Amino acid sequence: MRAITFIKGLKALSFIFLVGLAGLLYPQNLKAQDSLTNYLIRSAQNNPALKSSYNQYRASLEMIPQVGSLPDPEMTFGVFIKPNQQLMGNQNADIRFMQMFPWFGTLTVAKNEAAQMAKARFQEFSEARNRLFFDLTSLYYQLYRLEKEKSLAEKNLKFLKSYEQLALIRFRTSAPSSSGNGDQSITSSSSAFPNSGVQGGMNNQPQQGMAGQQATSGGGMPQEGTAMPESKGIVDVLQVQMDINDLMSSIAFLDDQQKPLVTSFNAYLNRPLNSRVFIPDTLSPVKIDTSLKVLTESIVSNNPMLKMYADEQEAYQTKMEKTRLMGLPMFGFGIDYMLLSKRADVMGSDNGKDMIMPMLNVTLPIYRKKYTSMRKEAEYLMKASKEKQTNMLNNLQVDLQNALLNLNNAERKINLFQRQTTLAGQSLKVLTATYSTAGIDLEEVLRMQQKSLDYQFKLVEAIVEQNTVVANIRYLVSKKVVTDDYLKSNN
Repeated sequence: MRAITFIKGLKALSFIFLVGLAGLLYPQNLKAQDSLTNYLIRSAQNNPALKSSYNQYRASLEMIPQVGSLPDPEMTFGVFIKPNQQLMGNQNADIRFMQMFPWFGTLTVAKNEAAQMAKARFQEFSEARNRLFFDLTSLYYQLYRLEKEKSLAEKNLKFLKSYEQLALIRFRTSAPSSSGNGDQSITSSSSAFPNSGVQGGMNNQPQQGMAGQQATSGGGMPQEGTAMPESKGIVDVLQVQMDINDLMSSIAFLDDQQKPLVTSFNAYLNRPLNSRVFIPDTLSPVKIDTSLKVLTESIVSNNPMLKMYADEQEAYQTKMEKTRLMGLPMFGFGIDYMLLSKRADVMGSDNGKDMIMPMLNVTLPIYRKKYTSMRKEAEYLMKASKEKQTNMLNNLQVDLQNALLNLNNAERKINLFQRQTTLAGQSLKVLTATYSTAGIDLEEVLRMQQKSLDYQFKLVEAIVEQNTVVANIRYLVSKKVVTDDYLKSNN
């Protein structure tokens, strides 16, 4: 009876209420429309796979009235071609009505079994919803990572272009002034250094090298260890331009990576695949209770798949009871109505009067093999469900352990890369100022710039990994994704 009461409560809830209640908690303003929460609500309302799972659950609810109903009554109507002579008259027609009744309690048990199965289908729907939310959240974080890395790369590109200008200035100031031809060659070379003219700069490099040799040794070969500022200036400019080209290629690759993710994201929402996805400017690490005992208890009590197997086991247990009751006799009650006409050779007041005869029908379930097989089938299915539940619990606990390991690793990387990013930024400022004034090697500046960018990339990846792992833990313990604390951490 508890299962039937539970199902009656669920039938009163609409699909939108089940999966989109959070939409009532957040006003539909611009920020809400661009938030992860709103995307989750839209996916719950529009995702075809989730709607299919929900309809399967609703279909299972319709099994309850089917199995809880009495068998259809039987009515037979017969007409005698030649009246059948009876003592009380000639019988012209015979009408029979019969209603069969299963053994006491059979219909109630059958309804409970169907209700338990409907609960199991509801848990499958809940699992599909949680999985959809996790997949969509993971894609959302990946899109944030690409967008953030692209922003950092574009910012770094501006720095590299400024270094290119500094290298050009140093190259011009290091050009020899004793020869007019030399000055003309350097000016021509430096004017071709923007990215479209890298090869032109390299074609002039031998001339600058010869000019440097003449300036150094009066036409002879330079001695070992002698500086060649003109050639070094060319190399600095070319090296910056190579780094610029590499970074521009990386930005283009990030754009290419973003397109399939946007397509997948929109597919989950069942909307045009080229629709824009709004990504937040910042993403902070999410706090979560990492107590293994608390999380394990939450898995045992909340995970939909474990609940589904538990409901299936109750259904199979109920099916065993239903099988026992089906093996008991069924009773049928009815009437037989006989239409009579008067006989000329019979005298009496009852001559030709219609007759009504009550009827009782009893089935004799003497063939027990089928009932025994039905009971054994339910037993085996219940054992299989128990084994699946145990295996699922073991897998969930393993996944939880791995998720906690990944969470600790991600948080450790966040702390590391935050410190490394700060130190690299400070070192870069010092090297940039030294390069502008004291003339240190540009290669050291570029190396530190690349290291600073790498640390920033790794920090973004660590934050995304941490958020994704938290979302995975929430999925494992089946904590609601669309909640206030979740929003405060990400929007």
